[in-house]
Amino acid sequence: MTRTAALLLLLLAAPVFAQDRRETFEEAFQSCVEAKAPPIVLVASCTAAIESGRLLPPGLAHTLLVRGFAFKMLKRYDAAGADYDRALEIDPTFVPAMSARADLYAARRDYAAAIKEMDRVIAAQPDRADAFKRRGDYKDWSGQHDAAIADYTAAFEKSKDPKFLAERGAAYANKRDLARAMADLERAIAEAPDYPIGWFERGRVRFEAGDFKGAAADFARAADLDPEDG
Repeated sequence: MTRTAALLLLLLAAPVFAQDRRETFEEAFQSCVEAKAPPIVLVASCTAAIESGRLLPPGLAHTLLVRGFAFKMLKRYDAAGADYDRALEIDPTFVPAMSARADLYAARRDYAAAIKEMDRVIAAQPDRADAFKRRGDYKDWSGQHDAAIADYTAAFEKSKDPKFLAERGAAYANKRDLARAMADLERAIAEAPDYPIGWFERGRVRFEAGDFKGAAADFARAADLDPEDG
């Protein structure tokens, strides 16, 4: 959630918690939108705000989005989907809810629905490089490697972020074009040496090519950069 969106929710939620003597408004608000709060806390606090009936439509849509995120973290996918759907009924142009719903479809491995939802996001915000990247992910995961490569290329052209070259390199590797995969990954590592995906994917390509020593070194570097990624 952007700072602007959070501020909007803060202002619109004020009447909900103004009479709550058990906690300050700041505490109540943070319990709903604080990203580091446990999902169960987000669900409880956002539900209280939603059921109060006092939120104006923009604030209600944002609160449903936050609760949907929490439900997804709890793997309560049906509940998350219902919240995203309701948020989009309130505001059909609410792009964050579209993106969240696309991620939910992908979590369920319904990649066709995820791609269709990202089509809507891109139609609404055609200059968002990250939207092309995410649609590329869904296409790649569903086996549409050429279509994924096109999306990663668009993401790179819009942003010039070498991290997208690493993603494109992975897609080339998935279609067994190891030469192009290596070219993209070498450039990604040279321009973004702290991005672990570049090292991991180059390790995968080296492994596929039989360079086990080189692969091991790349995997080790990826693990050093992101030790929490098993």
